[in-house]
Amino acid sequence: MIERIRYTGVELKKASFVKFEVDSEGGTIGLEATPDLIVITSSELDGTTFFSIPVEAKIWGEDKGTGDKVFLCEALLDVDFACTKDDANEEILNELVVSKEWYFRNYIALSVKTSLESILSNTAYDGIEIPLE
Repeated sequence: MIERIRYTGVELKKASFVKFEVDSEGGTIGLEATPDLIVITSSELDGTTFFSIPVEAKIWGEDKGTGDKVFLCEALLDVDFACTKDDANEEILNELVVSKEWYFRNYIALSVKTSLESILSNTAYDGIEIPLE
C-alpha cells in the first residue's frame, strides 16, 4: 500500500520569527520538530484522498558565550499526501503512518527543512543550513 501513497507538498499554516536583543559573535542552532503522527483526511477528488500530518517546528540560535537565545523561529505545518480512494480509510491510514513511520518522517524532515529555511531567508539569518534529521 505504501507504493500508492505520494507526497504532495507542505502547507505553512502559521509562522513567527523573533530576534532578541543580544549581541552575539556566533553560536549554535537548535532544531525541534514534533509531528503528530496522526492522519487528518481533508478531501476527496476523482478517486484520490488527500490527507496531512500536522507538524510543529522551531529553530533557534544561541550565543556561544552566554547561551542566550538570539532568535526563535516557529512554524506550524501540514505535510500533505495523497492516496487512492480505496486506501482512504482513516483508521488504515493511521496504522500505515505508524507502521511505516520512517517513510513519513523522511518527508516531514524535508518539509521542515525547506519551510524553516524559507522563513529565515527573509531575515538576517538567511543562509543557515538546516540539517535533515
